[in-house]
Amino acid sequence: MIFSIFKPFEARLIVNIPLSCRLPEDTLIWAGEKHGNYSVRSANHMLGEDKRNGLPGASHDAHEKLWKEIWCVNLPNRVKNFIWRLSQNILPTRGNLCKKGIKIEPLCPMCNSETETAHHLFMGCNFAKLVWFSSSLRIHVPLQSSLSLVLTVILHYFVENLVLQEPSGVQIDKYISP
Repeated sequence: MIFSIFKPFEARLIVNIPLSCRLPEDTLIWAGEKHGNYSVRSANHMLGEDKRNGLPGASHDAHEKLWKEIWCVNLPNRVKNFIWRLSQNILPTRGNLCKKGIKIEPLCPMCNSETETAHHLFMGCNFAKLVWFSSSLRIHVPLQSSLSLVLTVILHYFVENLVLQEPSGVQIDKYISP
C-alpha cells in the first residue's frame, strides 16, 4: 500500500523506519513538559519564551509595564483579575452573553437605550458616568474616550496614588491628543 501511495524512494524510506518490537500505542507528547503531559502552566511558559525571543505570541499588550505594576500592587487578586477581564472585554456583559448564544435581552438594564457592552457599562451609560463623577475619584469621561484609554489612565492613577487618602480627581481628557 505504501508503494502505491508514495514515490519509490519515499516508500523505501518509510518502509525502512524501524518499528518497536513492543508495538506500543501511539500517544501525544507535549514538548513543553519533561514527562510529555500538557499543562496550562507549560503553555504559558512557552508563550512567555516566544515573547522574550521576539516571536509573536497569543496576544501583545502595549501597556506591559503597567500590567506588571498592576499585578504587583497590593490589591485583592479578584480586583486585579476583574480589571484584566475588563481590559480584555471578557466580562459576561449582556452583549457578550448574546454573542455566545445565550437568549437574554442585550439592552443595558440601567438605561435601556444601548446594548450592554463593557464600554457602555463603564463609560457610555449615563448612570455609569454619574457613578464615576460622584465617586471620590471625581472622574469625568469625555464622549470620544476609548475604554482602553480610560482604563489605562485609571490604572496609572491607582498605581501612582494607591495610598493617597483624598484624591484630587482624574481628568481623562488631558490624556487625549487633539
